[in-house]
Amino acid sequence: MEKPLFILKPSILNALFPLFLKNLFFSSLISIILYFVYRLILYSGYNLPSIKQYFFIVLALILALLPLTFKIISLANTKYYFYHTHIISEFKLILIKKESVMYSKITNLSMEISLWDRFCRAGDIILHTSEDNIPDLKLKFIPHLKQVEKRIYFLINKKS
Repeated sequence: MEKPLFILKPSILNALFPLFLKNLFFSSLISIILYFVYRLILYSGYNLPSIKQYFFIVLALILALLPLTFKIISLANTKYYFYHTHIISEFKLILIKKESVMYSKITNLSMEISLWDRFCRAGDIILHTSEDNIPDLKLKFIPHLKQVEKRIYFLINKKS
């Protein structure tokens, strides 16, 4: 088996903070709506069990943290292997999902860098392929983006 030139793992910290904020925003909206529905039902005269107000805050936090747990598991089990001729994206948990792209099939490279990514010096690299039957490969939450971009271009040019 050929040994990889280098292996990258997604930056978990880079992925978690923006996702947590987004989830917290939406879960807070849901909790606020549920709180007002609860108060409206109480106001209309129905006898419901007493619920403390902090229950809705805890509910918002749980709803924000639950998807985060799945994201951590997903990122912790993802690796990107760079070989002499190709790149492999591999996810291993219960099932194994692999995607690979030959350097000769890559037509161009693009990057997605959010504001948070700029603070963390990370981002996503999308490897666009020349053929329709080969999907683009997205390397998510890559730390040291500029260095990795240079290495990928070097490997692409080396094989052309």
